[in-house]
Amino acid sequence: MRSKDLKEKHSDLWERNLGHPFLKEIESGDIPIENFKFYMKQDYLYLLEYCKAIALLIAKSESEEKIRDYTEVLYKTVNLEIDHHRKYCEKVGIENLEETEMAPTTAAYTQYLVKTAYSESVPEIISVILPCFWVYLDMGEELDPIDTKEEYREWILMYRSKEFEELIKKLKADLDSYLEKMGEDEISKIDEIFERSLRYEYMFWEMSYTIEEWEI
Repeated sequence: MRSKDLKEKHSDLWERNLGHPFLKEIESGDIPIENFKFYMKQDYLYLLEYCKAIALLIAKSESEEKIRDYTEVLYKTVNLEIDHHRKYCEKVGIENLEETEMAPTTAAYTQYLVKTAYSESVPEIISVILPCFWVYLDMGEELDPIDTKEEYREWILMYRSKEFEELIKKLKADLDSYLEKMGEDEISKIDEIFERSLRYEYMFWEMSYTIEEWEI
């Protein structure tokens, strides 16, 4: 079992992610700007919690090499993705990001990320954070930004960077090194975590497409 096998096993769910109407309407430029703004605000809150999971990955790593590797992942997530995210929010007229309330799906997904990172070990943490990185890489490669609106084009292109691709390659290689040594029960646990994160990724798109609110 390798990371590519996890992706293949859940290929239907993977394709549902990439084919979600939210992404297709970003590609065409038809998504209303309010939906995109809602997504950007929720994704900012998500990324802050995502960084906590990466920080716990660093804390639970035992070698200097891996501490350095995962510190680089955290550094680039904060200084490339979050910084770019904040600047882009300013560009599309989003203010007071810190005052945004988490939507139900954002709250559930981030709680799952951080809880897994607190309670599990390195391979489980990699398996819970990898789907987000990987789906976004595939999304950046699949969506064609040529015909979309200018405000969406830059967002798509951000996930086509070589730096972003290299981070994912490292995480996949590390997960593969663990999977090769695992028994059936351990692999099953990794698979369950990986699949759950993929489901939450889909729900995140759906949340943004419907502008999800708390019912009570």
